[in-house]
Amino acid sequence: MSGSGGGRRWAGRLALGGAAIGLTVLVFQHAVLAYLATVNPALALRFDGGHPQALLRLAERTVVDAEDVLRVAADTAAVQASLPSLVRMSLFAAPVELLAMQEVGRPPLADGAPGRRDASADLLEDLAEARRKVDGAIRRDPLNQRALTLRGRIEELLAADPAVGLEQAHPFYALAERLSPRASLAIYRLLVRDVERKDYTSAIRRADTLLRTVSQATAFVVPVLARLAEVPVAAGEIAKLLASAPPWRERFFADVGRHVTDGRTPLMLLLALKDGPTPPKQSEVRSFVHVLASRRDYDLAYSTWLQFLPADDLASMGLLFNGGFTTKVSGFPFDWTITAGAGTLVSFAPVAGEAGQQALQLDFQDGRVDFGGVSQILMLAPGRYGLAGRHRGELVGRRGLRWRMSCLGRPQVLLAETGMHIGPIATWRPFELSFTVPEAGCPHQILQLVLDARSASERIVRGTFWYDDLEVRRIAAPVPER
Repeated sequence: MSGSGGGRRWAGRLALGGAAIGLTVLVFQHAVLAYLATVNPALALRFDGGHPQALLRLAERTVVDAEDVLRVAADTAAVQASLPSLVRMSLFAAPVELLAMQEVGRPPLADGAPGRRDASADLLEDLAEARRKVDGAIRRDPLNQRALTLRGRIEELLAADPAVGLEQAHPFYALAERLSPRASLAIYRLLVRDVERKDYTSAIRRADTLLRTVSQATAFVVPVLARLAEVPVAAGEIAKLLASAPPWRERFFADVGRHVTDGRTPLMLLLALKDGPTPPKQSEVRSFVHVLASRRDYDLAYSTWLQFLPADDLASMGLLFNGGFTTKVSGFPFDWTITAGAGTLVSFAPVAGEAGQQALQLDFQDGRVDFGGVSQILMLAPGRYGLAGRHRGELVGRRGLRWRMSCLGRPQVLLAETGMHIGPIATWRPFELSFTVPEAGCPHQILQLVLDARSASERIVRGTFWYDDLEVRRIAAPVPER
């Protein structure tokens, strides 16, 4: 009995060991096939003719090849003109990161399509074969959003009409979206469909999803939202979404100004947020203002800046902002812009012996310096003006500092400059500068503090210099004698 029982125990152990070995072999085979499906999908299919990942990998390669053929066609003016203007820019700007393939919305590969190559018939056959591969992958793994997304994309590429292709792809994209909020390519193509169908609510919802889940989505989703914001019925919904303070809101305002036809559109969105529970952050306003300034739309940039200035700053606003250097630099172009450079330290520092008073302090280290300057953009109407301030300190070198007033964008049009500030100035000393803004050709001005060095050797300076109480005031025209 004991011998019989021991034999059964050994038989059981051998069975368990065999099962464990078998399971180990299966796991190893699965891991090897998964690896081969990535690096050599054709070889993986020799071991498992229906391996879904290998099938998808080969199908993706075919789609990438087809889209590369269509890249030139998509860039032609004739093709762009045939696309809906609202989504045209988004169709050609989707990034590589959307899938393990290059997704760039392009016209379908069809007879008579602009840029069609002689090999297009072969590519159509290749795409049909890719579709069969994807169908095989879906049969093995019906909930694979990657497979469903790729299946929809192939439908788009095979269709003769882009609109028809998008409709044929819609069921695949919609199922992929339901399976995963990270089905980025599918969601993007559904976004395009929403815009074409004027379903703005769905379009804005999908744009929000993409901006939350794909870090690179700003480049191709914000242009769509920017154009939707110019459609009155959609603008209100975008404002409501922005009022919820989505995590991408700052990126939106940093980029939206580049894609609107009317620069006032983002301003209206900012103003809609101003008195709400989540008013615009200074960084959001600043990003938009800088976009306007880069487009040289200084009037709208200045108006935007003023509308979001703190009440105290607005109340003390003069022709020159923060001439007493009492508040921190905000980063707006109508505030002080400081470019210190090598060998130079620039700060707003307390004034010794004057409680609560601050001044602009410049420290030049001993040696050759690269002082980028201190500047501010002004919005002065034509007329006669005076700049006044005070300075002190000690600057040792061959050349000194100057304040210059020029026409913005036209540095060769120098309106006036101070004398050179150099040497020891032990106590505060006033300085003045008068200038005239001409009637034409100088709508915006720039005030700059520069080191007036003409050569490398003249940039060798040392010392500390202070400026304070800067003010620009208008000089009344003299009353003519009778």
